[in-house]
Amino acid sequence: MLRAVLEGLCCAAREQLDRLDCGESAVVTGGGAVDDQWLQLIADVTGRTLTRSSETQATLKGTAMMAASGARLASDLIELARSQKTKGAKFLPRPELADTYEKVYDDFRRMRGGSPAAGKTLS
Repeated sequence: MLRAVLEGLCCAAREQLDRLDCGESAVVTGGGAVDDQWLQLIADVTGRTLTRSSETQATLKGTAMMAASGARLASDLIELARSQKTKGAKFLPRPELADTYEKVYDDFRRMRGGSPAAGKTLS
């Protein structure tokens, strides 16, 4: 049961990452980012490479970048965020699980009333 709940959370994360069109990788930080098994599951379900941020003050840094964007000191917040060098452990989606999690994600979308075909797939 717990695994299903965790996979559901990962599917919700995938849905948001797809909507944001953030590409095939993401940087993670915070309390949940300390657990390797959790990050591996997120990578597997989302189909994205995750890099654990080594930044100890990621929230503060993100807030500063948003303030710079709001003050028009930075023209593109997304590009500013992408320009930040991130060093840390990487979690790659395991190709042997891709078909399984594609089906899990389709089921997730179907149960939420969405069409599986409407979601982007990362192949």
